[in-house]
Amino acid sequence: MDESLRAQIRRSARKIVLDFEVTFTDPAMQALRALKCPVRLISGGRSRIPTQRIASFLAQQIPGATLDIVDDANHLLPMTHADLLRACLLRQLAD
Repeated sequence: MDESLRAQIRRSARKIVLDFEVTFTDPAMQALRALKCPVRLISGGRSRIPTQRIASFLAQQIPGATLDIVDDANHLLPMTHADLLRACLLRQLAD
């Protein structure tokens, strides 16, 4: 792994740890588990592993939630796949 990539990982490591801590210990999780409305989570298949795991965890915790993975997208999915996201949102709203 080259030094520039290692430096990027070092810069983001603390935030990734905090993201996991908040996700798994946030008292708002109880509110998410109580949702009665349809929930569709959309995640990029090229997103960082922690981000993918958080999306998967949320899909497991929210009753009836679905998780769609866009294989060739990352966390910029709303910008890079705007047409796909728009179509998905319109389908969800129509249901």
